[in-house]
Amino acid sequence: MYVWVSTNSAILTPDGLVAHKETHLSIFIKWRMKMTKVAVIQEAPVFLDKEKTIKKAVALIDKTAASNAKLIVFPETFIPGYPDWIWRLKPANDEELTEEIHAQLLANSINLKTDDLKPLCDSAKKHQVTIVCNINERDFAHSQTTIYNTNVIIGC
Repeated sequence: MYVWVSTNSAILTPDGLVAHKETHLSIFIKWRMKMTKVAVIQEAPVFLDKEKTIKKAVALIDKTAASNAKLIVFPETFIPGYPDWIWRLKPANDEELTEEIHAQLLANSINLKTDDLKPLCDSAKKHQVTIVCNINERDFAHSQTTIYNTNVIIGC
């Protein structure tokens, strides 16, 4: 539940104006009563393996939802992981390795136009949670070699 307090002491929520001229304490109490448990996952992906990382994510969602968390957040480029050190390889000497790693990254990046994330969607629905998952999204519409660092929000 998000709460914004304007300068005229009104409570603004995603639903609109809730109350006018309340004290900041009463605003805090109302907000606190509606707080949601948030879980931040700090786990490593199964590096450059989309299917295994998604299975791991579902297992982590199952475990985290059991603790009554309603918002579950995964780290940057969790699916399928990101070899940030690839750009530090030497262009001439490490070209073959760079191509191999980049090909593996491309092959394991998410296609949002298919059901790649269906297991996460099913898990969100099953547990009635919202999932924020950061992925490498592959552009399958144009060049098919462009990768985006995409933040996906999956709601129940």
